[in-house]
Amino acid sequence: MIRQAVYLMMAVVLLGGALAATQEVVVFKLHYDHGEVKVLNFTKKYGFTPDRRIQPDPGYMLRVLSDEGVIHEFRFKVPNELIAEGTDETGELKGGKIVLEDMNFALSIPHFDEMTSIEIYSENDEVVGTYLFPSDDITTIKSSLIGFIIIVTIVSIGFIFWRYKRRS
Repeated sequence: MIRQAVYLMMAVVLLGGALAATQEVVVFKLHYDHGEVKVLNFTKKYGFTPDRRIQPDPGYMLRVLSDEGVIHEFRFKVPNELIAEGTDETGELKGGKIVLEDMNFALSIPHFDEMTSIEIYSENDEVVGTYLFPSDDITTIKSSLIGFIIIVTIVSIGFIFWRYKRRS
C-alpha cells in the first residue's frame, strides 16, 4: 500500500518536472518547390524549439505576425542539399552534393496566443509563402492536459484508498 502511494507521488512529481521543461510549439509541414515555400499543415504540441542564435545569411525568413505586427522572426536554410556517397563497380568512392528542388520539410516555432499568420520570405526578401491561421485552429491544449493529469491522480488515489479499505 505504501509502496504504491510512493510510486504515485513519484510519478506526479516527475511528470510535473517534465511538463515544466517543455513549451507549446507549432510544427509546420512545409513544401519547397523550386524556390516557393508553401505551408501544408501545422500541428500544435508540447516540445522544444531551437534557440536560433546562429542564423544563416543569406537565408529564408519566417515571420510570425499578430494584429499588432511582427512578434517573432528568424532566418533558416531550406534543407534541400544532400551529400551522397557510394562506390562504383571498381570499388572507387564516388558521390557528391545533390540539390533537391521539390521536397517537404518541417520547422518548429514557439506558440504565441496572439499569432494570426506567418509569412515566408526568400533570400531576396520576396514573399514566397503565407499562411493565415483560422481563429479556431490555434487553441490551447494545456488545460485539457492538466485536467487529464488531475483526473488520473484522483482516480489513482481513490483506487489506493479503496484497496486499503477493502483489506481492513
